[in-house]
Amino acid sequence: MPRVDPIPSWRSWGRKLVTFRTISERGRSGLITPDDYLSGMASLQGGAARNPDLFQKTEAFWKMENLTYSYLKNSPAGSSLRDERLPVEARPIAHCGMGAGAVELGEFDSKRMGEVIDSFSRPEYRLLAYETIGAMYSVYERDAFGFATRAFDKIGFVKLAPLRAPVAAALLDGFDPKIQRLISHGYGRMLYFKSSSIGGAARAAARTPGFDLEAQVQGIAFAYAMVNSADVGAVLGAGNGLGNPSLVRAFRRGLTYALMFWEWMSPGAIDLIEGSMKNESALIAVARRETGKDREKEILRPFGVGDPDL
Repeated sequence: MPRVDPIPSWRSWGRKLVTFRTISERGRSGLITPDDYLSGMASLQGGAARNPDLFQKTEAFWKMENLTYSYLKNSPAGSSLRDERLPVEARPIAHCGMGAGAVELGEFDSKRMGEVIDSFSRPEYRLLAYETIGAMYSVYERDAFGFATRAFDKIGFVKLAPLRAPVAAALLDGFDPKIQRLISHGYGRMLYFKSSSIGGAARAAARTPGFDLEAQVQGIAFAYAMVNSADVGAVLGAGNGLGNPSLVRAFRRGLTYALMFWEWMSPGAIDLIEGSMKNESALIAVARRETGKDREKEILRPFGVGDPDL
């Protein structure tokens, strides 16, 4: 019987808590100059590229995300991510980080968030920032997870801005279908944090009105891979028991894109993974091929939501 989730729930819950707290710390306060930011990003990316440990590479993502969030909120007027000194390898995760800041500055208003993203992003990477809107929306939902998160905020365990999320339809209607799918992907990422298992997250996605189901499942897979990067050998074989073939394909797209995300930030990461993953050689081959195609274009596609090549 194909396994849906080979990672024990007790282990994944602990990792989710550590991940969520790390990401929600939201980095530095006070003025961050472009030189400070670019130096910090280059240091984080370079250190991750030299480190053979996949979990340490993943932690670097979180740190770069937080630093960019802080830079958006605390940089001098006229600053942006368009500086050519920003390492190519760090550009995708930088835009994910700025997406969180855009939500706070735009307070879930589609026009205001779009203005922040357009003014601060590199045009070719702007869509990555929109994906984070879905994750932030999920954090601020009025559900059990949101209640717990606000309680953690009160005791200083995490940091939240005083935002109120609109109804899903009001959020999504402000964007075109492509961006809606990216927002659904981000929403799916947080469903993994809200659920006890992959199967539970997929069932929750199926019950969620408005958001694209396959994009949510792809986001669930991406989050699953990042959170459980220390067990990547088990991660890449997960999701095959979801039943619905379209959801299995979507889940595997999410795993493939996670491999691409690691490889883009840390060239050679796939080679480190491949040695212990002979049973998933086809998935790894796709990730290597598609990352190579993106390198030729000099841009990592924005999560490849619905991309049949993944």
